[in-house]
Amino acid sequence: MRPSAVLRRLSVFCLLSSALAQAQTPAGLDFFEQRIRPLLAEKCYPCHSAKTISSGGLRLDTREAIRKGGNHGPAVVPERVDASLILRAVSYQDATLRMPPTGPLTGPQISDLNRWIEMGAPDPRTEAPAPSVGPARNFWAFQPFRAHPLPPVHDKKWPSSWIDSFLLATLEARKLKPAPPADKRSLIRRVTFDLIGLPPAPAEVEAFLADRSPQAFEKVVDRLLASPHYGERWARHWLDLARYAETDGHEFDREKPNAWRYRDYVIRAFNEDLPYDRFIREQIAGDLLPGRRMVPEGTHWDSPLGTGWFGLGEERNAADDLAEVRADKLDNQIDTLAKTFLGLTVACARCHDHKFDPISTRDYYALAGILDSKQVIQTCLDAPSRVREAERVQGQLDGINRQIEKLLEPKRLGLISRSLTPPFPPEADKEPDHLFYPLARLAKADPHDFADLLLDIRRELAEWSEKSGQDRGDLVLADFARGDYDGWRVEGPAFGAGPSAWAPPQQALAGYQGRPLANSFAGGANELVGFLTSRSFRAARRYLHVRLAGSADSTSIRQPGLLRVALVGDGRDVAVTPDGSGRFVWKTAGLGKMEGETAFVEIVDRTRTGYLAVDKIVLSNSKDPPWLGRAPNQRLVKMLDDPNLVSLNRLTEGYRRLFEQAAGETRPDADARWLRQAMLGAASLEQAPLELSASEKTQLQALQKQRSDLASRLPDPVFGLLGV
Repeated sequence: MRPSAVLRRLSVFCLLSSALAQAQTPAGLDFFEQRIRPLLAEKCYPCHSAKTISSGGLRLDTREAIRKGGNHGPAVVPERVDASLILRAVSYQDATLRMPPTGPLTGPQISDLNRWIEMGAPDPRTEAPAPSVGPARNFWAFQPFRAHPLPPVHDKKWPSSWIDSFLLATLEARKLKPAPPADKRSLIRRVTFDLIGLPPAPAEVEAFLADRSPQAFEKVVDRLLASPHYGERWARHWLDLARYAETDGHEFDREKPNAWRYRDYVIRAFNEDLPYDRFIREQIAGDLLPGRRMVPEGTHWDSPLGTGWFGLGEERNAADDLAEVRADKLDNQIDTLAKTFLGLTVACARCHDHKFDPISTRDYYALAGILDSKQVIQTCLDAPSRVREAERVQGQLDGINRQIEKLLEPKRLGLISRSLTPPFPPEADKEPDHLFYPLARLAKADPHDFADLLLDIRRELAEWSEKSGQDRGDLVLADFARGDYDGWRVEGPAFGAGPSAWAPPQQALAGYQGRPLANSFAGGANELVGFLTSRSFRAARRYLHVRLAGSADSTSIRQPGLLRVALVGDGRDVAVTPDGSGRFVWKTAGLGKMEGETAFVEIVDRTRTGYLAVDKIVLSNSKDPPWLGRAPNQRLVKMLDDPNLVSLNRLTEGYRRLFEQAAGETRPDADARWLRQAMLGAASLEQAPLELSASEKTQLQALQKQRSDLASRLPDPVFGLLGV
């Protein structure tokens, strides 16, 4: 053979070998296992595998078979997208060659096949049957530890520790000798780079060279292990295993709030020499372990932060196939858990029993079931001392607010005449559950029509009362009127231990109907922040309706709002935010692809400059929110039944009596609280035009200044991303 022909063949061989090596890399095989094998198993194996009658002589369940192809030719030609018939078939480009029969694959699925073929079609599948779990358990890596006697060595002076005997025995068996000891300058450079990732300072080198004591090297090692750079250096390797990232990746690459606390947790674990078994336990169940550890500064709990790695994977936002997103998210957690903590590729068992390790598909989905029950949420980690300090300041704030209320409350009666005089709020004559609905409508009516219109209003309110009790088939996720947070996880101080029916004197809550609320301002300061998180459930409706009030905020897929009520699922979430109007309104969001998926509700106040108050959360198949927040005020309904209401003046006097009675009650019920708030309109008690003397104004200003100073001293809670 001529040299030129030999060179050409060698070149072709080298190119093919290079392509095959590149295709069969761990990254390529991971891509196949995560994207291609599940796709083939779902869409192709029912007709084209060893367990079925292979249509058209085509099998797609092994590497050799998919490249050989069937009656039409090779299904896959590595690195040749144009020659791979499978792409023509699944995209329905050829009227005579269409697979699968149920319809073409989706765009992302076809893109995955394209990318796989361009990579060289990496494929670990062979005809060899998978070993049974039994023999696989006998592999050496699955055997328990046992003590081994020290091996005999010829050079008995060289070993300085027991492990050196094993190293030397292996070297001697191969007729090799240990390398000579490094000089001191090389030694300090090696150990410094190794332990902290930085070169030694010249002064450190000189000090080591000058130290002639037997403990010189030991002192260097101890110094480096005590350096904070040690944890920073070695934590990076663990963070790679945990696929650490501070953003979601995918399309919008949103920030993962407080993900950095997991990074710092790992650094501290290395620097504090946390025992490895404890390190592992904390990352799997650190929120449940007894004997929780605290950070050295004593500000917050440390061990629960270990579970943060559950939430560090890629989050596919605005996805279409949410079931696939959920399955892929679980697969990512299983893959990370198994590789990091077990050194096993358990994710291979997603589609089949593991070919080499004693892991079955049953094991995989048992583990998936456990992980599927977890939520990744923001959790307050404050140390008890910080909690007590916050409670102490809150107690002082509450005391000041009670003093302000005591000062201003007697002046409330002076607002009655003002509140009963037009103009009324623009929504008053449009919303039947507005307290001034009858008065606003009758004030506009011709006096001759008063009796007929009053009768119509009575009937209308009776109908609305009946409607408020009707079942539209809605799913009520939260009605805080019950007065507890049963079924909710409370994090941070903002929302208190339970719903509150008390509005602090500086909080405006127009449209408040007297029932307990999830109110982040109930503690009397915007500086209070926190979360409420519900249990997971199936979102089996089309729309989310929330009756809420609060400071203005907005939310988007790219930038979630700091004040929001969100329905959170895998791959998507929907949220509503307050509009800053100071009054309760219904906000609606369509679930879209989230309908029928597993989700949970998150009520968030993560800003020290605003508040959020939530009355009711409902899932519904109706685009319109519920007819009423609650049934009309029963004291008002009873007053309207008075036969002596024959004129607008009589009606106004009826309102006046209702307000006076409500204002004088020391233990008001929900209807009375509703009336008291209505007297303020859109203002808070402090904002209302009360008639105060000069000394009362001075007293009020002093209390407000004291309250402001206290609120600024409220500690910002420490929140962490946890898998619970």
